[in-house]
Amino acid sequence: AIVNTSTTTTNPAVESEPTVIPEDVADSHVTHRVDPVYPEAARRKKVKGNVILNAAIDKDGNVAALEVASGNASLASAAVAAVKQWRYQVYYHDGQPSEFQTQVTVQFPQPAQR
Repeated sequence: AIVNTSTTTTNPAVESEPTVIPEDVADSHVTHRVDPVYPEAARRKKVKGNVILNAAIDKDGNVAALEVASGNASLASAAVAAVKQWRYQVYYHDGQPSEFQTQVTVQFPQPAQR
């Protein structure tokens, strides 16, 4: 058994756990969207597919952190570079600007022939 010998009973990490917003809801609140640049090496290999990112959004609507959940590695870096520049509407929880987490799916369709 784990025994907490600390005299404080509040855990700030638990109190500030960000709200998770469904991807479709969060996507409708993007105020500034940057499309990814298709990596040339991936274009030549005709790599396509989706990159799924777990995003942490700060109280001001900025992307604070991104983690690649799935997707092609060569496309993932382009997806991260683009989504880092996105901005969201400020999310209010109990009347206060709040951080939130969401998932972002970046689609890379079949690259156009050059």
